[in-house]
Amino acid sequence: MKKRILIFLLCTASLVSAQSLPRFEAESGTNQFLVLLQDSAASGRQFLRMKDSGSVTWKVPAEKSGWFNLIVRFRAFGGEKEQLIIKNGRTIPTGFPISDQWTTLKRAVSLDKGENTISISKSWGYMDIDYLETEPVNLKPELVPIRNHVLSTQPRDLHFKWNAYGKKLNSVLLDGKKSELKTTVYPHQEDAYQSILEKEKLANLKSGSHTLQMIFDSADTLKSVFTVSQKPVTSPLVIVSPDVEHGSSVIIRLPTGKIMMVDTGKDWVRDQILIPFLQREKITKIDYLLITHYHDDHDSGDRGEKIRNLFQVDQFIDYSTYKTGTVLPFEGTSLKILNCSEDGTEENTKSLSFKLTYNGFSYTHGADTYGLNQQLMLDRFPDDTRTDVFMANHHFHGSVNVDYLRKLDPVLVLIQAQEAIYARSAFMLWFREETESWWRKSKSRYLESLPALEVGTTVIKVRTGQDWTYETHQSNENLELLK
Repeated sequence: MKKRILIFLLCTASLVSAQSLPRFEAESGTNQFLVLLQDSAASGRQFLRMKDSGSVTWKVPAEKSGWFNLIVRFRAFGGEKEQLIIKNGRTIPTGFPISDQWTTLKRAVSLDKGENTISISKSWGYMDIDYLETEPVNLKPELVPIRNHVLSTQPRDLHFKWNAYGKKLNSVLLDGKKSELKTTVYPHQEDAYQSILEKEKLANLKSGSHTLQMIFDSADTLKSVFTVSQKPVTSPLVIVSPDVEHGSSVIIRLPTGKIMMVDTGKDWVRDQILIPFLQREKITKIDYLLITHYHDDHDSGDRGEKIRNLFQVDQFIDYSTYKTGTVLPFEGTSLKILNCSEDGTEENTKSLSFKLTYNGFSYTHGADTYGLNQQLMLDRFPDDTRTDVFMANHHFHGSVNVDYLRKLDPVLVLIQAQEAIYARSAFMLWFREETESWWRKSKSRYLESLPALEVGTTVIKVRTGQDWTYETHQSNENLELLK
């Protein structure tokens, strides 16, 4: 008898521990223009197929308000599919990665106590939907940037972007003393904000390190550490990554003082951002103009011709100039070609990726390569992958190779992109969940990623591999960033 009771208790415990999450079958939702089909591998043996229109809507209860993972079981044939998750009227563009087998994707949202209306609506379409589940999730607040630098002779507001995830900000401290931030809503994510530490609050700070703390009702604390200097420190290598929205352009001052420009962005970016920046910096000569590939968000649609006409360009480099594996002494640095035209069949896979090394510091430029290119790089250069700063490949819009990203082991990741990255699995899934979280759990040297739409322009100033800094600027006007 005791044995039977023990077996019963064990079975009961097993059932409780394996209790499933609240599940809402696709076929039980309100369906508009989706096709109901049969599949023995689907939950309930039925699923909905979305083609070029339609949506499915569920009424989802929550016992209390808070943050939940929406777990969608789906299939996306032929490529990633962006669809619209609509939660209580709020539209959340979401990227569903390519998969010809049933798989799940999590997206964190806040739900109200009681009934919530959740839909998956066609954006790109052509996806199968099996079910929706919900699970409570406790997310910690996040802040960028967590490092910065201020020159006291050129004071500026410090801008921050932070996600609260349902936590209430109780207080702000600057060097342990109560302070205030000027805060507005960040429009591209739920419960996210932009804050400014105004330059007047920095005016009397002494040279050295200072700490901004944001303390929440959950006892979570966010910190950003910035240094104040009275005069600029000579930095032989300076890398400027402007906010060019969707596209790419990087301006580099090499140790010899010569200027390299990598890509020219879209035509309006070239005209409204890059040319005025170069003129403010009093640059009349571009010693090296490098075009990674010929898409209009990289070459301005004219193969860099306008820049070549306005500025004296000594050497033009593109993806056919050097072969992969070429290593060049390059104005006091070393330039290694990681990917070129011979490695692809179309512009993105042919794009010029390189690694620039100086005095123990390295910068890897991903260009618009894809995951298959990254696998080739991993195979070809297994002992020369690690880098200090990585410029995200294809704005984290295309495919990535997680093994390659993990092996990069960078301190800093730069991302030149618009809000569409929040609806791309390359960023939200393969980078944020599978790579960034892995770096943090493994206690790597990684600090943070800096999407330009969140922090503006990033400037990296390099003395050695152990002595380099970065700073962010929402405005480039009247600043001598390349000095």
